[in-house]
Amino acid sequence: MNLVKFLSITKLVFKVLGMPAEVPKPLVKKPRLIKDRGISVGLREGRGFSLGELEATGLTAEEARRLGIPIDRRRRSTHEWNVKILQEYLNSIKSGK
Repeated sequence: MNLVKFLSITKLVFKVLGMPAEVPKPLVKKPRLIKDRGISVGLREGRGFSLGELEATGLTAEEARRLGIPIDRRRRSTHEWNVKILQEYLNSIKSGK
């Protein structure tokens, strides 16, 4: 199946079933810089969820891809706040909000 066709069908399904079309973005720690003297300066929007975070919510990588959830295979960390974001998103899909 063509990627463009798949994405249009996915958006249509989200619209018809009332599923949230806005996919959550993970939060990751900003890199520590020398100019900041090694002090952590906060969080930023990440590229995708780590495999550990997906496993903590009970999803496989393939299921996450089907739901349109971004995956970053390079990340190894598992942050509690990202697991919570994913669980809330899955609950909103199941409840149909």
